Amino acid sequence: MKPGTDAVLILNVLHVIFHEELWDKFFVNQWVQDFRHLFEAVRDQAFSPERGQRMTGIMPETVRSLARTYASTKPASLFTGNGLEHHGRGVNTIRLLALLKAVTGNLDVPGGDLFTPRPKLKDITTPLPEPSVPPVGSERFPVFCRTRKEAPPSVFRMPSWKESLIRSRAW
Repeated sequence: MKPGTDAVLILNVLHVIFHEELWDKFFVNQWVQDFRHLFEAVRDQAFSPERGQRMTGIMPETVRSLARTYASTKPASLFTGNGLEHHGRGVNTIRLLALLKAVTGNLDVPGGDLFTPRPKLKDITTPLPEPSVPPVGSERFPVFCRTRKEAPPSVFRMPSWKESLIRSRAW
């Protein structure tokens, strides 16, 4: 998949779910407002997996298989880590992902993606305990490590693109 095209993939998956009528009608009727607007917009051929392939690089049949599997698996959960919000259109991508979860009925159900209460914070002025082992790089960056209680990102050397290609033998 090409970086930054998550939203296109989600729209392609929604397109398949709508065309094949795979959405959770009970959940949608009960909880999704203005579904008809989303339904009509995403059913447009502009969001088909064939059109999306040009942007994402993902084969249309793979998108269809993903859509069918996710929509028919009950309950299902999507774990995204924290990568989506690091793109220019991250907020809208996360909104589309929430819509995908909702129209398939996998939102706020046991085994699906749950809304959980935030843990109560204790006194946030209490300092963090000292780590039992000093973080990597603490000799080189003592102030950073003492303050943050973690290794600074600059400690880890990222290989150049050329080194990565040589290691993966992709070229």
